[in-house]
Parts: sequence; structure tokens; C-alpha cells
Amino acid sequence: MSLVERYVNAMKRGDTDHCIEIEMAHGLFGYPPEIVSAGLAAADAGGDAYLGALDYIDNMENPA
Repeated sequence: MSLVERYVNAMKRGDTDHCIEIEMAHGLFGYPPEIVSAGLAAADAGGDAYLGALDYIDNMENPA
């Protein structure tokens, strides 16, 4: 199961402890779920979760 799937499933269950655990493990604690999901998707693709989240934020602020 991908990180995004684990995160979304934990959110659906209301398992905030597991969500926080996933966020902290990937340097994403404190970001909103949309940004966490983008970072986790980057990690699932073999990249860095934190850098993926920063790229997502940059693209939100400066769309192409």
C-alpha cells in the first residue's frame, strides 16, 4: 500500500495518531493534508516527501 493510501485511510478512520506518525516520519508534520498528500505522492514516486511538498507549494504560488 502506498504512503498516500495509508495516509488517506488513516484520515478516513479518524486515526489522527497514525496520520501524525506518517507526517512526522516524512518531515511533513504541521502541513495541511493537501500538501502532505502531495509530499507523500512524491515519496511514493521515489522522491523526497519534503521536497515534493515544497514543489507543490511553489506551484500553487507560481503556476506555470
